[in-house]
Amino acid sequence: MSRKQWAGACVLGAAVGASAASAGDTTLESQVVFGTTCARCHEAQCSGRLAFDTGASGAAEHIRRYADGLPEDALLELFWLLETMKRDCAYPPLRAPVPADGVWSAEALSKLCVQSRRDCLVPLGTLEPGEHLVDLRIPERQHVHVEVLTREFELLLEEPLAVENGKATIAFEALERRPSLLRLHGQEPIVLERVGLRRRSPAPEPAAR
Repeated sequence: MSRKQWAGACVLGAAVGASAASAGDTTLESQVVFGTTCARCHEAQCSGRLAFDTGASGAAEHIRRYADGLPEDALLELFWLLETMKRDCAYPPLRAPVPADGVWSAEALSKLCVQSRRDCLVPLGTLEPGEHLVDLRIPERQHVHVEVLTREFELLLEEPLAVENGKATIAFEALERRPSLLRLHGQEPIVLERVGLRRRSPAPEPAAR
């Protein structure tokens, strides 16, 4: 059996529930591709069923067309992630630690972007209710589409961001205590040198007269 035929057979096995593997077995690379590419179209399908009805070959070709730079072996991983997202109505958690100080280095961020570097997915951890700020350091001047969303698909922020002088800051409010994600999309490769998450300090109370 060729590598391509093997991949197709694996996809079919996943589609009929033949595999007992879980999304916890998937690689971080597959999780980032899924969260930045596949989930954009499939996040509204919390039905517990797969969306493909074209057979293994059609599903595999669909994934190859949209998944960015993944090897054939990763096709099955994307199915596991899709099954998990539909079952839980939530993004599967990323296998990437959230820094204790809320600051991601360039090295850590390089693992949270797809191969083309046009899409990145950064776990922000469980945010407490209140206002939050995310500081971005992107050396090249460019326009980036920014989203902050909870694992349950609730958008906390969605806006275009013009990066100038290598820095930008976004502000958003979390209404409930929820695990959340930062998702970035650029027309050109994004070079993330630093991401910093911090709470916005409350405004001081006016002095009593």
